[in-house]
Amino acid sequence: MIPIRDTIPCLHRPYITWALIFINVTMFVGLFLIADEQHALFLYRYGMVAARYSYPDWGARIGLHPDGFLSFVTSMFLHGGWWHLLMNMIFLWIFADNIEDIMGKGRFIAFYFICGLLAVSLQFYFNPASTIPMVGASGAIAGVM
Repeated sequence: MIPIRDTIPCLHRPYITWALIFINVTMFVGLFLIADEQHALFLYRYGMVAARYSYPDWGARIGLHPDGFLSFVTSMFLHGGWWHLLMNMIFLWIFADNIEDIMGKGRFIAFYFICGLLAVSLQFYFNPASTIPMVGASGAIAGVM
């Protein structure tokens, strides 16, 4: 069963949650509008490809130069398809507003990014040879839930 709402009222407007949803949807729509070749290249460049860090020579050979682990953050704003985006944003919409209300905006955004970075780091740790871009906010949203 997929939830569609909660019954817990918020005392403050969830601006950070709204901004996260806006950024994720905007990135997805923007990528949807570019050519497939450019889309794939963008996902490889900004999605977290573990082999890029485990095997830097391989990464350089295919054009994935060191980025200072930037893709650990940028991958949280990319999604693999409409269903992936929709499910992540529904769960963010339902659960994040109450957490943001309780924690406050600054602590919430820090918590969201820490959860997301932890999820990406665990993916990297358990599959360091992966050549497939890991994308999505699922880890950050799971932490919020």
